[in-house]
Amino acid sequence: MAVVCALVMILCASCGSSEGGETTGSAGTAEASESSGGESGTVLVGCTVQLTGSNQLSGSYYQNGVQMAVDEINESGGILGKQIQIEYADEGSDPQTAVNACEKLISMDVSCIFGSITSTNCNAMLPSVMAAEIPYFALGSNSNMADEGEPWLWQVRVRDSNTAPIMAEVFAEDVGVKNPAIVYNTAESTTLSTEALIATYEEMGYEIDDSCVFAFTEDETNFGNIISQIMNSGCDGIVANIVNSNQAVIFAQQLYAAGYEGPRMGNSVFSSPEFREADVNAAEGWYIVNEWTSSLLGDVPEEIPQEAIEFETKYEELYDLESAAMSAQGYDSVYLFKEACEIAGTTDDRAAINEAMKQVDYQGAGNKYEYQDNNTLTTYILLLQNQDGASVPSAVVQVGGTAE
Repeated sequence: MAVVCALVMILCASCGSSEGGETTGSAGTAEASESSGGESGTVLVGCTVQLTGSNQLSGSYYQNGVQMAVDEINESGGILGKQIQIEYADEGSDPQTAVNACEKLISMDVSCIFGSITSTNCNAMLPSVMAAEIPYFALGSNSNMADEGEPWLWQVRVRDSNTAPIMAEVFAEDVGVKNPAIVYNTAESTTLSTEALIATYEEMGYEIDDSCVFAFTEDETNFGNIISQIMNSGCDGIVANIVNSNQAVIFAQQLYAAGYEGPRMGNSVFSSPEFREADVNAAEGWYIVNEWTSSLLGDVPEEIPQEAIEFETKYEELYDLESAAMSAQGYDSVYLFKEACEIAGTTDDRAAINEAMKQVDYQGAGNKYEYQDNNTLTTYILLLQNQDGASVPSAVVQVGGTAE
């Protein structure tokens, strides 16, 4: 609660104003590496990315960010004089395909794996990663990944156990929504996040009645009955936890068409470019807690680091579109690996690189990364609101790796 109180003045001030293995990365140049599977003079790294399936668009954002970092590093001399050679493996949309992609990269003797943007696929890959002892950068936000104490896992997202309480505190105390309807799809990450959100509301003294909580499957597209119940329930706002941006768009459009005008709080997909651009009217006004926004090229709080603004500027110049959260997180993951290699003095001793991750202290585009006991790295999150097609930052909230 103290975190929210400290932010009230900032917030108020802001209100007025191909399965498993395409290679598309940069090729290396000379000198053989003894233990990595790369070409001579290179360091071979792997990246699982959703090149096909329902998250293909998000996968493209992720791949763009990763490749942007690889190209920058290679152009500036590589890592310890070695060029990065990257292998992309298609993880599709289901866990088994993700595992196959991961094991393909493991068989190539990569020095690290830049992993899935979904918690479900990250969790599916982890047994293979732990057995092979390869540093794995996870973009899933599920709290239970780090809770398992996996020593080769590095979580570059703010955990759901941190995000959900901030969502609840901001919505209840700053926006004034004490009795929200809560809608979520039944993916593991959104289920756990919803449980943490409800628990935080109850800790603040606001009971959430079961009749105000609505769960649905990841392929649901008809929300008419849920919306009707919400509008007749007496709830004073809506919190939505949805994994897929396409489903978030559908829900928001149907909510807008029904004439709902109450406050709305969403998880990270509600600030994504694909959500905001699909229907500006349906996206308008949503509050979001997320590590990233691409709406950085105008007036932003002074706490927003210059590295974020520079990244977004270059991303838009390169790709002629706004970035997404996984773009910045993928980009930062490559630089985190570079930092660890330089600390360890090696590009192919995976154990030394993994141990060096504990010494990384790095301001990236998407966050300030510092080692924490549960192998999470992020230290802050943003408070946003969708306004006129942009997801406008209003404050920076400091977080830790473990929810208090």
